[in-house]
Amino acid sequence: MRIKYFLAIFFLCASAKLFSQTDPGKAYPLKIKLENLDSAKVWRDKSYFRHLRISIINKGDSSFSFWVMTCSWWGLVRTKPSVGGPHVFGCDGNYAKRIVLKPGESHRLEEEFAFVKKNRLQFQVGFRVITEMPEAESITEPSKSSTSRLNIFNDGPQYTDKDFLWSNKISIVF
Repeated sequence: MRIKYFLAIFFLCASAKLFSQTDPGKAYPLKIKLENLDSAKVWRDKSYFRHLRISIINKGDSSFSFWVMTCSWWGLVRTKPSVGGPHVFGCDGNYAKRIVLKPGESHRLEEEFAFVKKNRLQFQVGFRVITEMPEAESITEPSKSSTSRLNIFNDGPQYTDKDFLWSNKISIVF
């Protein structure tokens, strides 16, 4: 009976690791840089926006690849402290895309970020690195399989701050 429990726990842990992406113990050759590109804007619902750029830079000696969604990449991004997030206006072509960065190259994510107005905010942005795309679970149900494959791009409570690579801190004043 003990062996059954041991095997069940072992396979459960192994499958969780298979679908994990950012290994907290692994040093990725990436640097995350955060920039404020413009002054505050007020939208109809009284939210305050800033156009922010997140640059993912390969600081390594060889090429490095990772996956992002072409539009809904915000599931891979988190602010610390939690002060706001991307405000997406729409997208007509959202799919998983593999990004390959040669040494010194960068990939940029730019979006309007919505904030609750405060006099001054100081925060940083984290990016969750996905290095491998899980295989489709079923060929007979491609739509269901595709959806579950793409769930790795969603943020959720199962991801902690240790799962993210963090940018520099920036301050913005409203």
